[in-house]
Amino acid sequence: MLSEANTIVVSINSLYFGKKSREIFETNMNRYQIMKEEEVKLNSLRMKTVTLDKLLQVEHLTFSYPNGETIFEIENKNFIKVR
Repeated sequence: MLSEANTIVVSINSLYFGKKSREIFETNMNRYQIMKEEEVKLNSLRMKTVTLDKLLQVEHLTFSYPNGETIFEIENKNFIKVR
């Protein structure tokens, strides 16, 4: 009778201590699955090469700090490609 009780206690302890390892493994596998799904999404994106054969035109470009101080402003500017 004592032997069976010992076996039950050992089994319960094994389940209890194994639970944390299983949770960590499951968390890591979920993170890996999300990472692989993101990789598949990135691989399915169509990448386009931008060439500037003629010119680059910039209109109404402004950079400013959140408090409203303007640090850079362009109204109209054409940048011609140099060959």
